[in-house]
Amino acid sequence: NAGFSWFKALGEFAHHWKVMYEIGRYNNRHNGVRYWGNREGYLFLQQARKHAAILEKADREILI
Repeated sequence: NAGFSWFKALGEFAHHWKVMYEIGRYNNRHNGVRYWGNREGYLFLQQARKHAAILEKADREILI
């Protein structure tokens, strides 16, 4: 709880999604960056999670 009510948190979440959508749309229209499909996004998320786990393990080992 960071001082947000449930509805305020949902509004903030929706705002972030809108901003990400607008950035993606701009990049698509002006820079030719194509949209990702569901599979590409899912695979990227899987790889990001694996990488984050590796970094967390390295942090724990360094701090010991």
